[in-house]
Formats: sequence, C-alpha cells, structure tokens
Amino acid sequence: MKTEEIGERVNILGVGVSAVNMDTAIDRIDGWVHSHELRYVCVCPVHSIMECRRSQPIRHIFNSAGMVTPDGMPVVWVARWSGHREVHRVYGPDLMLAVLGRQRHRHFFYGGGSGVAQRLAELMKRRFPDLDVAGVLEPPFAPLDQLCTPQAAAPGADLEAALRPRVALSAGPAAPPPLAALPDRQSVVRVGARPPENRDQKVRAGALRRP
Repeated sequence: MKTEEIGERVNILGVGVSAVNMDTAIDRIDGWVHSHELRYVCVCPVHSIMECRRSQPIRHIFNSAGMVTPDGMPVVWVARWSGHREVHRVYGPDLMLAVLGRQRHRHFFYGGGSGVAQRLAELMKRRFPDLDVAGVLEPPFAPLDQLCTPQAAAPGADLEAALRPRVALSAGPAAPPPLAALPDRQSVVRVGARPPENRDQKVRAGALRRP
C-alpha cells in the first residue's frame, strides 16, 4: 500500500494514526466508495493503542487500515504536538452519524450484542429517512482466531451481494479483525471500532449514555 493512498500518519507507540479531522475522514471514505476501493477504517482511542502494544496481529491490522482515526483527546494531543494542527477528534459514533447523514451510500450494520445492530439500523433509518440500509448481521461472539476468517466475516453470498460496493459499519470488542478478514472481492469500505463492551453501537442504539 502506497503512503499517498492512506494519507499522512503519526506514529504513536508503533500505531500509525491518520492526521485527519471529521471532514477529511468523511471525504476520504466517500472517495474510496466512489472509486470502488477495498478499505477498512479503525477508530483509535488510547485503549486500542494499548491493545496494539500487547498484540502484534492487532497492531498489524491497525497499521494496514486505510485510515486510523484519532478517537480520543490524548491521541489528538499527541498528533498536534507532532505538528499536525489540523487534527481533531474523530469519535466513532460521530463518524458513523456523519457518514450516514450524507445518505449517499448503501450501509450494512455488522456486529454488536444481540439485537443491538438491528435496533441501531432501525433508529438510524428513522433519523435519516432516505438512508439505504443493505442489511444487518449479528454474528455470535467468539475468540479472535475464530472471528478472523473469511467464513466468519462474510457468512454468505447474500451478505457479499448486499455490501458491494458500499459501507459496512461495525462495532464490538473485536471489530477490526473480522472487518480486515472480509474477502478481497468485496468492494466495500468497512468502518470498525474496538471499544470496550460495544459502546459505540450501544450509545447510538440508546443502551448506553455517551461518554
């Protein structure tokens, strides 16, 4: 992957965090969708950086992402101290709302606890009446080595057809690994978070208050 394809990054403890703000992040996602590029996005709070420090496979997934957004003020501060004054926090739920709010693409809601993704899709459809929802999938929780397979990430031809070539939104305790494992033939942009306890989806689905 060429540097210019993924944009400038800030090295924070071995994790390449993208020097972006909300506007540039959304524009980059739009560009990938229009050009039918296969990309995935990780939102990155301090928690994710610590997980990357503990796990080389997780670190590799983050560093191979098309974009790693600064989802936490400590991450933003480090980026600004590194000379990137344009960087602002790109909080996972806010990024999701901003992408959905444009109502330009088809969207697939993936992951979360039982019923969370379905309720989230319903709430977003009510909030954005013209939203094109391709589908919802809530796979069972499993160890990472079972989640990180094409079979677990794309469990059927219907999912593959529904996604192509749009945006898959995912959250949960291990969102980046299964998103990164989606087959290359799927021309989609995948936006995944790895917050504790599915916080991103539960916040927007009404199950948790925003932090």
